[in-house]
Order: sequence, then C-alpha cells, then structure tokens
Amino acid sequence: MFKFLIFFGLTCIANAAAKQAISVTVYYEPLCPDSKAFFKNQLMPTYHDLEQSVDLNLKLIPFGKAKIIKYANDNITMECSHGPPECYADKIQACALKILDPKNNTLITYLGCLMDLGSKENEYPTKKCADSNNISPVTHRVEACATTNQWMDLVQQNEKETKQLSPPLTSVPVIVFQNTFKDDDNIKSRTNFKGVVCKYIDSPKPKTCEGVSSAPGDSFTTLVGGTILFLSLALNMLR
Repeated sequence: MFKFLIFFGLTCIANAAAKQAISVTVYYEPLCPDSKAFFKNQLMPTYHDLEQSVDLNLKLIPFGKAKIIKYANDNITMECSHGPPECYADKIQACALKILDPKNNTLITYLGCLMDLGSKENEYPTKKCADSNNISPVTHRVEACATTNQWMDLVQQNEKETKQLSPPLTSVPVIVFQNTFKDDDNIKSRTNFKGVVCKYIDSPKPKTCEGVSSAPGDSFTTLVGGTILFLSLALNMLR
C-alpha cells in the first residue's frame, strides 16, 4: 500500500510538471511588414511569456506568395513578393530551420532576430543574429546551405506545405492552431496572439493568461472599420 501511494504521488507530480502542448503553424514572408510586425509584437513576446507554462510547438514556414520556377535541368529559381532580398531570406530561414535544433529556443530567438533586423536595403543579418544568440559557428553552415543547391529541397517543401493550406493563402501571416485553420483565430492572432494561445490552454491557466481576452486589439477593430468604410464608399462610387 505504501509503495502504491509513493507511485501515485510521483505520477501526480510528473503529470503536474508536464506542460500542455499547443501546436502553432505560421505561414509568412521574411520581409513582409505584416509578417515582421507579427513576429516582433505578437509571436516573440508571447513565446517568452509562456515558454515556462506551455509547450508551444511552433512550425514556421517562410514562403508566403513566393513562386518557384523549375527548369529542364532540375535547377530552380524563386520569385518573391519583396524581390530577390526576400528570396535570399527565404533560403536562409529554411536552412536555419533545418540546421538548428528545433527543441532549442535559440532557434526561435534567432529567427525572431532575423525577422526584426532583416530588410531589403541592408545585408541580411545572418551573422549578426547568430553572434547575438551565441551560435556564431552555425553561420557558415546556414550561408553555405542558402548559397548552394542545399536550399532547393527545403524551399520546395515550404512551397508544398503552403499550397496545401485550405483555404488557399492570399495574405500573410497566416496562423493555424492545432493543425486546423480557423479564420477567427487567424485574424485575432495578428493583433492578440497571446489571447488566442491562452484560449487553447486548459484550466488552470497560467498567471500570465489571467485577464487576457482572445478578442482582437483596438488597432484591429479600427483597421476593419476603416476597410469596411472604404469598400462601402468605393461601391457607392461605382453605382
């Protein structure tokens, strides 16, 4: 009986220590202003706020509305929404996602840095972000992957997964929870990602979720209202 109680107690402790797993897939473009804003203002702060409370299984797919052009000799090239710099960023991020340990939060902070500092005007911050995350030795491997044929299979896989999204992707970012697209979650996540994540966490919820609503932020409400007004005016002009 005593041994059973010990076993039962240890089992309870183990279950209490286990963090709930929530899967989140983000489809995005590395140089898209909306994607960059989502990473900086929503994804990264929420990831750090909740990493001790929930196992946030992030799957990041940098591709968006890019196009892959295939040639007869099996070579491929890319066309990207924000030009050649974004195509290079797609390759760098695809390679980093392959090379770095996905179970190490350094990967997420590294990509967060790339999203924050990357731009069309300046050299892509592959090395700068690696240095700031103490992973400088991987810089050469990531850049070698992105500048040789190693990137091809990785980017083509990102293209495949993006095209499998239903409904089809028309803008970025697209945020999917628990492998099921819900338009409401996607829209709200762009301005209140933490609120949507907290909605999926079972009770008792962590303190960081207390008082957090899954409703979109005020900026989103303003944007939608403005968009509706603009469309209404446009329709009236066409009549």
